[in-house]
Amino acid sequence: MRIIYLIDFNCPYSYIGLERIKKAAESLNLDIEWEMRSFELEPSAGKRQTINTTDRYADKYELSPEDASKKIAEIERIGLDDGLKINYRDMLLTSSKDALRLTKFAQNMHPEITLKLVEEIFHSNLVENENIADIKVLTKIAISCGLEEYEAKKILENNYYNIEIYLDKEEAL
Repeated sequence: MRIIYLIDFNCPYSYIGLERIKKAAESLNLDIEWEMRSFELEPSAGKRQTINTTDRYADKYELSPEDASKKIAEIERIGLDDGLKINYRDMLLTSSKDALRLTKFAQNMHPEITLKLVEEIFHSNLVENENIADIKVLTKIAISCGLEEYEAKKILENNYYNIEIYLDKEEAL
């Protein structure tokens, strides 16, 4: 079975949804071919955190900081119910574009590691609160998933797969 899954590494719902689909597929003993497509939610986010997650969430959804904090705590509880120790409150809201580009590369050239790479980037961002806009962080993750360092750096230090990121989002919209 082929599953096309839209992701953004800044979205805890993407992480939770992926975990739920994986568990459902495992319980049904399905053989899944994953196709990850990018849907960058914060295209204006930079390489460094400029606003904390609670303030950004409050602004984005027109909530008070207190209500935003409650929603974030609820998201973290939902993740925990699915076995994910999400720390969304302390996440660094940075650009996910490089992580998405790296995923597109893996999808095209090393599909056998794509799911692992996606899971590791989500974990790095939403659990460990590492800066996934940092090429060093992404290169470390890529190597741990089986990519060669030179491959990861080649993608991350250039503009490869920018168009694919854009086209994925346009198609989804």
